[in-house]
Amino acid sequence: MYPIATAKSLEELHAFARAIHEHAQHCAGYPANLDFQLHDFFSWWVTSGLCDLHLNDVGRPEDSSPYQLNTHLFEREVLAHFASLYHFPPDGYWGYITSGSTQGIEQGLLMGRNVLRHIGEPIAYFSEESHYSVKNVLSLIDVEWRVISCLPSGEMDLVDLLNKLDTCRPALVNINIGTTFKGAIDNRKAILHLLATSDLPAHYCHLDAALFGGYLPYIEGESIPHIFFDKLPYDSITVSGHKFLGSPIPVGIFLMQKHHAKQIRTDYVEYLASDNLIIPCSRSSLNTLILWWIVHTKPPEEWRREVQAILENAQYLQDKLQERGYPCWRNPYSNIVYFRCPNTFIRSKWSLPDVMDRFFGKLSHIIAMQHVTSSLIDEFLHDLEGVKALHE
Repeated sequence: MYPIATAKSLEELHAFARAIHEHAQHCAGYPANLDFQLHDFFSWWVTSGLCDLHLNDVGRPEDSSPYQLNTHLFEREVLAHFASLYHFPPDGYWGYITSGSTQGIEQGLLMGRNVLRHIGEPIAYFSEESHYSVKNVLSLIDVEWRVISCLPSGEMDLVDLLNKLDTCRPALVNINIGTTFKGAIDNRKAILHLLATSDLPAHYCHLDAALFGGYLPYIEGESIPHIFFDKLPYDSITVSGHKFLGSPIPVGIFLMQKHHAKQIRTDYVEYLASDNLIIPCSRSSLNTLILWWIVHTKPPEEWRREVQAILENAQYLQDKLQERGYPCWRNPYSNIVYFRCPNTFIRSKWSLPDVMDRFFGKLSHIIAMQHVTSSLIDEFLHDLEGVKALHE
């Protein structure tokens, strides 16, 4: 038995926890769902004794790892759930649970590069509103890139894409299903048509659906820009688990067409009894079990109710800002409302980011996650109307 922490160190932790809870009361500028309930899961985690063991999902989910303290069985179930949700063929997908969307972007772009290099050296294309990690990833995997301009909404400008497209080389394209700041959805149908009719040697499309990939499948209607694979096939997709779904730690899902994974040549790692296809070695079994718990304890109708609530609250915020004559905007099917940047006091209290936009000037936004209720929005609006909001 190790000695318990000292009273002083415990008080430091308690003070930290109190401060975090205080900040969480007004955290509205980032896409983290703070309204999930995992008490029962962590109670099981402790009482089962697994909290005192090291579990590790090293290797591919489908392989029999020599390190048997893993959750590959549960990982395969989670992947099957999301593959079905996105309408992948039952035997036509491959993937794994990631530490978040950035790792999924990294895996997707790397796979795309390796697939396309069988034909020629690819050029990557992504919009200026894409997540900042895209540039980092492309630098790491040594791929030339071209940044595509956006429309004021944040959607990729297809005219600029056409002008910058090099038809002599394969195209590796990152398509945003909800941009980080404005919540814009790139026109996947038009992009795929453009690529198919541009006489390219080959193309590979990765979907960054970090936030919207969690809730778009639960919206019904023919006009919805769905991410269903059977409607508009793509090559790979990444989705966050700690955004709409809700998790205390970063987690994500990566899926791709299975035949791509098969055609990529990799070394066989005897130590892992697995092909060297996944970028990370050690992977969190806790992430796997959290996602497994989430998808097994909340029915589809509850997810649909939450989607309706966040979109209604986003509309409510936009309507109230417009009533006050406060400049604001919102993209279709988005739970993100972006608006003229308020002062430092407001941004600090509500954890709001700020960016300089070439169309609208300095902007901030609120993301209507599950914990951002209409009453919380009313409190924000009250602050915005105060004297402090008018002066820096």
